[in-house]
Amino acid sequence: MCSNKQGGILSPLEIAQTAENTGYYKVSKYSLFTLCSAIVAGVFISIAFAFYTTVTTGTANVPYGLAKLIGGICFSLGLTLVGIYGVNLFSSIILNIISTAQGKFAWLKLLSPYYLVYFSNFIATLIFIVIIWFAHPNIFAKGLWSLNILETASYKLQEVFFLGMAVPDFWLLVNNSTEHYQYLTSNQFVIKNLIPVTLSNIVGGMVVGLTFWWILLKKKTRSVSINETLCS
Repeated sequence: MCSNKQGGILSPLEIAQTAENTGYYKVSKYSLFTLCSAIVAGVFISIAFAFYTTVTTGTANVPYGLAKLIGGICFSLGLTLVGIYGVNLFSSIILNIISTAQGKFAWLKLLSPYYLVYFSNFIATLIFIVIIWFAHPNIFAKGLWSLNILETASYKLQEVFFLGMAVPDFWLLVNNSTEHYQYLTSNQFVIKNLIPVTLSNIVGGMVVGLTFWWILLKKKTRSVSINETLCS
């Protein structure tokens, strides 16, 4: 195993092994720890989306790519906080499959934190939405802030499986304008968005996790050979 210790950079094999050990650590923690950690992660992502909405509001005359770039940089705040504090986000905890594939724990145990993290993330998002709703977001930026939420959510209801983000669409429920968005119902939110997005997160996370496991960790001898080649 080798890595750039001077620059503090981990090798590909070390990154895979870190993911493996992190997955085992998260699965072995108590349920209360997992619940609290997932709630914090949900709040982080909600803050990031509010940040994204704020900086992209009023950018109608800004080039599309530039507006999305700025919004993406701001949204990454939430993912950065999740990474720094090591809290449980549903889309990232799917990578625990690396530990399972390495034989750290049984496949059935892999599922135990999934539902807890999923619902804890969702509950945290609902709490944050209620707080914002009581702040009367329709007055932010002369109503443009809420309109931005509605437009984002409306777009995501059309292209959900590959976008993998459900949070904005629930904002559409609580900020629903009966004049322009009469078609939206809670059933549509669940069937057209929440279920496809959940499945896309699971499939995407497992594909990424198992791919890195097969390349770097499936066979120790193969992994060492790859690592030595990359570090040479």
